This record gives sequence, C-alpha cells and structure tokens, in this order.
Amino acid sequence: MTSPAENSELLHAIWRMFLEPADYDYACARACIFQRQAYSFYWSAAQAIEKYLKCTLLLNSMSVKDEGHRLSSMTTKFRNRFPKILPLVLIPPKFMELNVADERFDRSNAEPFDKFVDRIEKSGSPHNRYRHYSLAFYESDLHKLDEVVFQIRRTCFPLGARRRQTEKIYSELLAEDPSLQGHDTFDLLLNIRGDASLSRNLKKMNFSFFRDFAIAEGKFAKGSVRFNSEIFNLLEDGTSDGRDALNWMLDHMRFPNDDRHYLKKKLGEL
Repeated sequence: MTSPAENSELLHAIWRMFLEPADYDYACARACIFQRQAYSFYWSAAQAIEKYLKCTLLLNSMSVKDEGHRLSSMTTKFRNRFPKILPLVLIPPKFMELNVADERFDRSNAEPFDKFVDRIEKSGSPHNRYRHYSLAFYESDLHKLDEVVFQIRRTCFPLGARRRQTEKIYSELLAEDPSLQGHDTFDLLLNIRGDASLSRNLKKMNFSFFRDFAIAEGKFAKGSVRFNSEIFNLLEDGTSDGRDALNWMLDHMRFPNDDRHYLKKKLGEL
C-alpha cells in the first residue's frame, strides 16, 4: 500500500486538506483575540491545532479516523512515535530571553506543552460552541498558541524522509534545531490580494513566526478575564425560574452525558 512519503499526489492532497485549512483557522484565532472574542479564539485555536496534528499524523502513516477532536490523544500519539521533537514546556515564547525583566512574562508563565493543548481542547471543544462552560481567557495564550503552532506545523512532513542538502532525516533535523520551520511562512495567506488585515493579524505580536516584526512593534498581549456561562449563571440563580429554565434546556437541548448527569444532580440539590 502507498504512503504519503512515496506518493506525491497523496502528500499534496493531505497538505491541501489539512495544512492549508489549519493556517486559516490559526489566522482566525489571532484575529479573534485582537477583537477580544474569547470563545471564538479558543474554538479557532482548537480547530487549527487539530488539523495540524491530523496532518502530521497522516503524513507519517498514522490513522486519525477515530481521533475526532481529541487534541491530547493525537499529541500523545505523535510523542510516542517522535519523542524528541515537541518541547515539554512552553515559556511564552521564544522571545523571552529578550525580555527577562518583564514581569508579565517571567518563568511563572511557563506551562507544560501538553497541558496547554489540553486547555485548548476543553475551551475550544465542540460542546462549548453554545457557551455551555465558563471560560478563563488569558491573553498570553496568544503567544503560547503561536509557539505551539510553530512547533507542530514544522512536523507536517513525512519525518522519515531525508533532506537532500544534509542527507539527514527530517525527524533528526527538527530534534536538533527547534527553530527550523520546513514550510513557507504562510506565503499563501500573506499573498492574498487586497487583504492587508490578514497579514497584519498574522504578524501582530507574533514572536514565534515573525520575530523581527514583533520585536520592532514592541507590544505584548497581557491580562485575563473570566466569562461565566449561562448554565453557570442559572445554577447560581437558585430561583424557581432558574430551575425551570435548566429543566427546559435538559428536555430540549443536547448535552454530553456527564454534563447532563451533573446538572440533574445539581438541580436535585437546589
């Protein structure tokens, strides 16, 4: 049976189906954070990471047909196959050594790579499309997303293939050089005529992909805010109208089984 490493048509089809849409989702996520659209940011961020992960898994002959939206599962699957490529910890982001004295980005901002992916999976879950869950919105997640995308996007190759210039295989090159980005830097998106806003949103504060531009700009995303879901607000309401509203929702809306069980339990306690 053929593989992406052996079939250029398959290789390019996977790039077009997964890598290109992931780039657009990533651009959308960055645009959303500048408009303070927290739920949309995490949704688009999750969509982007999902497609990048599926792209790299498929290109390396690993099935994704049972993965769905499970970012953590796909990250683990990639690590098990290529344990030396993805970083273990995110210190937002690679520009940190230039700003060690900046208290907004000291080492207390460090977060395990897989924990961040797990947070994106939960906050950007399809179950949260209707804002079922409350959300803690950290603007520094923009910088962490940039670095996660940088690190995963560069793996979207058949990693066992050899690079002609060095005769080394890609997995070895990526493990040796965390700054190596094999793909073009969003040339397809940046060359869309008449859409300067897309280019601006991709480059703004992007220390991972457009470091020189971001350093010259000298701006940082900072701060956080919490959004309570309507479900949470109705639970906190505690009135008969609030109980009736929740019971009506349970009868007329779809909830994950765990959430449905939790809400019924809480309603019994009210």
